[in-house]
Amino acid sequence: MNLKLKADKRTSIDKKTLTIALEVFPLSDEHLTGIGYTAKNIVEHLQKIDETNKYILCFKDTNPHIKLTNPRWSEVSIGFKYFFEKKSLYYQSKSKKFLLNFIKYLFFYLICNLLSKIYDIYLTVHFKKNNVDVYVGFSHSYLPPFFLGKKIKKALFLYDTVWKIFPETMEITNKIKTMISEIYNIPRTDFLISISNNTKTDFLKFCNYKKNIHVVHLAANEEFFKPSSKLSIESIKTKYDTGKEYILAVGTIEPRKNLSTLLKAFAIINDKNIKLVLAGKNGWINEDFFNLLETLNIKNRIIFTGYISMEELAALYSGATSFIFPSIYEGFGLPLLEAMGCGCPVIASNCSSIPEITEDAAMLFNPQDYKELAKCINEMLENKDLRATYIQKGFERSRKFNWEKSAQELIKIINYETI
Repeated sequence: MNLKLKADKRTSIDKKTLTIALEVFPLSDEHLTGIGYTAKNIVEHLQKIDETNKYILCFKDTNPHIKLTNPRWSEVSIGFKYFFEKKSLYYQSKSKKFLLNFIKYLFFYLICNLLSKIYDIYLTVHFKKNNVDVYVGFSHSYLPPFFLGKKIKKALFLYDTVWKIFPETMEITNKIKTMISEIYNIPRTDFLISISNNTKTDFLKFCNYKKNIHVVHLAANEEFFKPSSKLSIESIKTKYDTGKEYILAVGTIEPRKNLSTLLKAFAIINDKNIKLVLAGKNGWINEDFFNLLETLNIKNRIIFTGYISMEELAALYSGATSFIFPSIYEGFGLPLLEAMGCGCPVIASNCSSIPEITEDAAMLFNPQDYKELAKCINEMLENKDLRATYIQKGFERSRKFNWEKSAQELIKIINYETI
């Protein structure tokens, strides 16, 4: 599909200003993860490059991450953070007063549900009042239940199809949200935005979607993910006691990240002194991982950082001897580009979107074969020339992705769909 031709047609013939509503619920979270980073970077670059259209940012609560510098931009939020925090508090409570906590949770659940419905209605009225032309949702699990007035073009981002391919790896609440999106939200859209060609291909295998699916690749944040200074690297090594050399893995500890295969490989590599740093928060369905950690007797060589800032993560990438990405399925795989941008050689799975993102800039392996992974790690640790080759290829590959390009592609897609 020739998006450039259609987009250029609007630029040269019809310079109509569009009003675009962007749902950015993940940007209300204090700590951003993949979808939040995606929304933040695209929004920031849209503010810089789009001198024509008007934008309304829709938050689920406060806006701690985006500074509006463009007069054509505005924001709207629900502002009921207290109730949602209370609901989460009682849901996660391990107090012995189970019945009392359940009643409190149920009360706040009903309040939050009512407030959400009110917000749905408010957004719908706000869109009509501001004559919105296009709605783009970064949260695939949310789409306002109805719209008023003229036909508004509706789109959602499509991040992966793990809910079809590996549903057993998902947390139950995320699984339910995704099922709702598939049944109710996606059929109501006018087009979809996939973050990789592989995700688009997988989606079409399972869903009979007849409308356009466009691809907008993501990118690493160039401000942070570049080679860190020697001082920053030494500081991060000291903080986490990594020793002189270490290998790194990044991601939530949950089944899809396939960290158990990494543990098995790490247990049999040649160098028994090197440490493995796992950067990421504790996730779900991870009992097998921690049981395996005890069984392999390598616990003293593993470092868990928990959630860390982008500045610290960049330093960890920059100081690592290699970055390991053993995931069994990814919609894109942002850590791949982050590591490459920091000059860290990459070893990654040969499945899903990963080969599309890395091409020949990473050493690929079968994620089900821990012995093959161990062999790759040994080669990367023991061969300096090989590491230098992948570092250089990684720099070249990562430069092909940037957030300004992603934002430009999104504008072209919106123009194409509204002609």
